[in-house]
Amino acid sequence: MSYRFYCGGGVAAGVNLICGLLVAALSSAHLIAVSLRRIELKAPYDFRIYSLLLFGAVVLAGRGVTAIRATAGIARGEIEAGRSASWAMLGVAGYGDPGHASSGDGSGLNCSCCGCLGFYHD
Repeated sequence: MSYRFYCGGGVAAGVNLICGLLVAALSSAHLIAVSLRRIELKAPYDFRIYSLLLFGAVVLAGRGVTAIRATAGIARGEIEAGRSASWAMLGVAGYGDPGHASSGDGSGLNCSCCGCLGFYHD
């Protein structure tokens, strides 16, 4: 039995939307912070800056937006939307170490996003 059977997808869609918005907000903040720090230090554009900007862009576009777009489908009970959001949250979970959730660096988000994975399994 799926979680959808118990809650009609509404709870799962709400949790997915919250996690997707958090991922999008934190990755946007990451992009802004890296850009401002580069301007402040007048650092040259090198591989380090490139990789930090690429990381923020990939998380924002590849994970956060995917999860947000899947929310309506989850609410309707579409299996493919649930799978899409599950893969997005699984990708977010792989970016940090959930064992350091209290470190204050945002890795605690990984723990909450991993909870979304359990909603979509049949």
